[in-house]
Amino acid sequence: MSFRVLVVEDEFSFRLALEVHIEQTIEDAEVLSLSGDPGEVDDYFHSARRPQLAIVDLQLPSGTGFDPDGGFRIVERIRVLDETIPVIVLTIRNDSDAETQASNHPSIRYLVTKPWNPEQLTDFINRCRNGEATGLTVIGSPGEFSR
Repeated sequence: MSFRVLVVEDEFSFRLALEVHIEQTIEDAEVLSLSGDPGEVDDYFHSARRPQLAIVDLQLPSGTGFDPDGGFRIVERIRVLDETIPVIVLTIRNDSDAETQASNHPSIRYLVTKPWNPEQLTDFINRCRNGEATGLTVIGSPGEFSR
């Protein structure tokens, strides 16, 4: 049985890098990839290919332009569809506001600043897969912390 990872990333190069990295480093991984449309998220959760982990970019476009917190809206939607799925959030932001917002989402396990460290990301994915990721860990920010 495959381990399905939902990747929600609007930048093609980052999305492709994540897909390749996951497929090459995570045993039996199946990557379900989206560019950030919230409606597409619902489709995966109502199918036989339901994801077991989500990796979501924090800053995603919205119907009216760029949304600096669009990823949190996707995380909220994922939580409505499945409150048990762990989430890794990727961001270019390096501020305490993103950390505070992430700490208010119980499904977020990691907040990782881009560019991400490949070995570290593999470790985080495996921890989520094995149920070892609890609370929130923030990586790559001046205020690195764990909740």
